[in-house]
Order: sequence, then structure tokens, then C-alpha cells
Amino acid sequence: ELADKNNVKIEDQIEFSYYMITMTNNENKFIKDEVEYFDGGEVVIRIMSLEDYNKCEAQNLTLENGEILLFSNTFDYNYNSIILNDNKYQIKQVLEKVSFDNKEKNNYGQSGIYIVAKDIEQMEAMALACNGDAVSPLHTIRFDVSGEEADKELFLDSLDEKSASMPGFASSENIIAWGQEMS
Repeated sequence: ELADKNNVKIEDQIEFSYYMITMTNNENKFIKDEVEYFDGGEVVIRIMSLEDYNKCEAQNLTLENGEILLFSNTFDYNYNSIILNDNKYQIKQVLEKVSFDNKEKNNYGQSGIYIVAKDIEQMEAMALACNGDAVSPLHTIRFDVSGEEADKELFLDSLDEKSASMPGFASSENIIAWGQEMS
């Protein structure tokens, strides 16, 4: 409805939920980062379910208990396991690419790892083990917008305004505005 009202078309929409934990690492061992600010040595770990991954990637992969899939958006991950606060998980596959993030070795932002867990229960258990207390999942909706540039900007402004009024809303990112700020 909002897209039609602003004369734009939504394409390639994907949705997924994840837990986000900031950790520091030494090789394949990651520990909870207790520093309250980013000092550049942190890795942001996002834990998502296999069900959401399969939907986003149009796959039908399976995992056994204790197995995960892993994608790093910056560095090459060259280990067959990952240890999160003393909990070891076997990596069934290191993913070369995903539709919801890009691999950028010279990323000036945060290093990030996506861990794909077997199910929601494993996701929650991993997040609690890493975080040490109750955590809430984040929900992401990503999509492409086609149309005239001015219409896309109006749509994204309207979407930001509408989203900000939703319960539990954390943030949105207007990539057009972000690009203009960066130039």
C-alpha cells in the first residue's frame, strides 16, 4: 500500500530474525566483549535460524544437532569449528556468499559473522550462552525499490516515519540518504 501510494515497486524482499552479540576473538574462540564501546577489535555475531536462511537463499539445507553454517562478511574463516564462550559448534559449511550481506575484506565498519543454527531453540540457547542473560531477537526486512529517484526517497521517508511508530521498532536504514551523507 505504501509502495503503491509512492509510485514505487518492492522487489526481492527477504525477512529474517536474528540474535546479535558483540564478541572478541582469538582464532576460532570468541568471548563476550565486556567493553561498552566499539574499539575496533569486536566481531558482531548474528545468529539466525536455518528455516530463515533457507527462505532467504531459496535452499533446502539441513543441519544436525551441534552443526552450524557460517558466513563472514570480512575475513576468511578457516576453521572447522567455532567456540562461543566455551561452547563448541561444528561448522558444516562456510558460506561464500549470502543474499542479505556482502563480503568486503576492506570493510571499514564492523566485522560480522552470521551463524545459521539448526532451529529457534538452538538460536536462543546460543544467544543466551554468549550474552549471559535474556536477549531479544531482532527482525530484519530487506528489499530493493524500483521507481523514480524522487519517488523512492519519498517512499523511504514515509516508511521510516511509519516504522518508527511501530511497537518494538529499533531502527531503519535509508540507503539513499546514507549514500548522500557519505559523499
